[in-house]
Amino acid sequence: MGFKLTVRKRWIGLLLLFLTPLIMGAARKGVGVVIGLLFYLLLLGAFIGSLVWAYRDATRRGKPGFWVALMVAILWPLGILLWIVFRPPLQGDRVHPHS
Repeated sequence: MGFKLTVRKRWIGLLLLFLTPLIMGAARKGVGVVIGLLFYLLLLGAFIGSLVWAYRDATRRGKPGFWVALMVAILWPLGILLWIVFRPPLQGDRVHPHS
């Protein structure tokens, strides 16, 4: 009985010795997937946020918000920079000079 238990312990030890790198590699890949997913969600949030901002900014400036948001979406992230550079000044009482 003692011999069988010792052999089993050795097999378990050898199995763990060879499986540990695989287990650790899978764990690292899992962390990479989580970090990649968080990065993707952050990028998606920035994309949607820039579309909402461009739409609201365009309507405040008297331009069609849908078309500006569409232009920003198609050319993103360059589109948001183009809108910032070429947007018209604010109209009405809320006119502020560009800085």
